[in-house]
Amino acid sequence: MGKGSRNRQRHVQEQLNSSGRQNKQAKKAPKWLTPLISILLAAVILAGLIASVLTNSGIIYRNRIIVESKTGNYDITQQTATFLAWQSAYYNAYYYWYYAYLGYITDKTVTAQYQSADAYAFDVARYTVQNTLRDSVQELVETLVDYVAVCDAAEKAGVSLDDEDKSEINSTLDWLKDMQGAYGFANLNAFLKGAIDTGMKKSDIKHALEIVTLYNKYILQ
Repeated sequence: MGKGSRNRQRHVQEQLNSSGRQNKQAKKAPKWLTPLISILLAAVILAGLIASVLTNSGIIYRNRIIVESKTGNYDITQQTATFLAWQSAYYNAYYYWYYAYLGYITDKTVTAQYQSADAYAFDVARYTVQNTLRDSVQELVETLVDYVAVCDAAEKAGVSLDDEDKSEINSTLDWLKDMQGAYGFANLNAFLKGAIDTGMKKSDIKHALEIVTLYNKYILQ
C-alpha cells in the first residue's frame, strides 16, 4: 500500500475520531472519500457477513477456528470474524448518516433520530452482530478462505506489517478506547464484550486488524 493510500486511511480515521465535534454546517465531501469507502468496505464487508452468520446461527462454537492459516499466523476464529462484521456494519452506517447529513441521501430519519454518525453507527453495528444473516453461507466462507490465503501469500512473499501499519492499527485501538469512555464502560474489554460480542477481547481485535491491514497491503501494493 502506498503512502497516498495510508494518508487517505488516516483521513478516514480522523473523521471517525472527530465526528462528535462536527458542526452543523454541511460540508462538501472530499473527492477521495467515495473511492476510499469502496476500498475499505470491499475489504471487510463479505467477511463481516459471514461473521454474523456464524456467530448467530450456532454453526460453530466460540474460539473454534473458521479458516486455518497454512502459515499458522492468520487463523480466522469466530471472534475475528465477528469483529469484522461489527467494523463493516459500523463503517457502512457511519457513512450512510454522513451522506444523509450532507444531503447526498434523501433520508432525514436517521439524522433526525441521531445527532451524530457515531451514535447511529454504534446502534446499527451492535444490532448487526446480534442478528442472523443466513444467506449464501458457503460463498461467504470462501471469502474468508481468500482472506487467509492472501495473508499466507503475503508472508511467503516477504510482505509484512511495518511500523506505519502497526501505528494505524494502534490508532484504531485508541479509537475504540475513546468509544469505550464515551459509552461509559470501565475498560476496553468490557466495552468489546458489551458492545460487540460477549467473548470479545482486545487481542481478538488486534488480530482481526492485522489480517485486514496485511490483506489490503498485499493486494494494493
